Amino acid sequence: MAAAYFNPALALLILLLVGSLLQAVAYIGANWGILSTHLLSPPIVVDLLKENRIGKVKLFDTYPSILRALMGSNIEVMAGIPNEMLELLSSLLLLRTFGFARMSRDTWLKVE
Repeated sequence: MAAAYFNPALALLILLLVGSLLQAVAYIGANWGILSTHLLSPPIVVDLLKENRIGKVKLFDTYPSILRALMGSNIEVMAGIPNEMLELLSSLLLLRTFGFARMSRDTWLKVE
């Protein structure tokens, strides 16, 4: 009968693969839209998200009632930007980035 052979590299690889599978299951998110014929109240939706261990949600509209329901829930929130606002937002970000770069340069020159 052949002797058993233990390969530490293979054991580590298997452990890493199993660990990555467990990690992937831990992060489930949901999209929350309001285009529906029967809307649930935001507190009920937040309770459903928490009961199903959903830790992240993407909002397409930032209604105050939804934001109030999510406050203190420990659910990570990402808000989407409507397509018609992308051009305006990108120009504002460009101006802000330029202003920050100029301010940083001026501060750097004063330090030297």
